[in-house]
Amino acid sequence: MAKVKEATELLYVIPNKPGAVAVLTKTVSRTRTDILATMSWLSSTDPDKSYCKMITSNTPKAVQAIKKLGYEVKKYPVLMVDLPNRPGAFFPIAQKIADAGININYHYATTSGTKAQMVLSTNNDPKATRIINRCR
Repeated sequence: MAKVKEATELLYVIPNKPGAVAVLTKTVSRTRTDILATMSWLSSTDPDKSYCKMITSNTPKAVQAIKKLGYEVKKYPVLMVDLPNRPGAFFPIAQKIADAGININYHYATTSGTKAQMVLSTNNDPKATRIINRCR
């Protein structure tokens, strides 16, 4: 059974250089805030910049810490979905969301053992949440 909760995803730009991610994660960890999900990628227009997304256990503390590094932080609502780690586990959810006319803007996931965690951005999170909560 899937479980879903609302979360806030942070988006910011950091320098694309050795140690930038280490400084960032050290700064957030000093606030005793857990990083629940994170990803980064190289800018397609500026090789000196990387884009980063992060979901934490304490958004206000993380935002404050990241801003102290001089980075502008944008916040976006997302859904965090806990799923079993097995082939096809996400398909019924994705199909039901599609059948309801909801667009998945983007998603990313990770797995560990028998569990998977998916981050979803949709164009209708409240309706997507209701659909996911009904999935068995």
